[in-house]
Amino acid sequence: TTTTTTTNPRIVVIVVETVENDEIAKEGLEVVKILLNASKKKRNETTKTKSKRRRKYVLVGVGDSRFLAERQYFRSNQNSAEDCNAAARVLDKLLERSDAWERVGKRLELDYGREFEGKLERWVTSLMMAKDDFP
Repeated sequence: TTTTTTTNPRIVVIVVETVENDEIAKEGLEVVKILLNASKKKRNETTKTKSKRRRKYVLVGVGDSRFLAERQYFRSNQNSAEDCNAAARVLDKLLERSDAWERVGKRLELDYGREFEGKLERWVTSLMMAKDDFP
């Protein structure tokens, strides 16, 4: 028998990869469609029931600055994780604008072309420490 309590909200962890030309990786497109359709369905349900309950999520963007077209001829380290995570920012905006989703942690943007493990570990640790603060 499975028991579900409403006091422990579920949080969806969304990972989206940005590929060349700031596109969402093709493997992620289906997930994005599912999330946006769920958002639309939730909005329709909310309209019928007048409920304000939103699904909680955190978002991880993964990109690789080594493949940025506009920087491929430069050998400097002046690019950052922000430069290669356009898909994460676009998806985050879409979800934030919907009535169905609410981001409960800071968005994490990783650059696969640089050391990212420490940044990921710190983000996960901060998320776990803040879990009791999530509404």
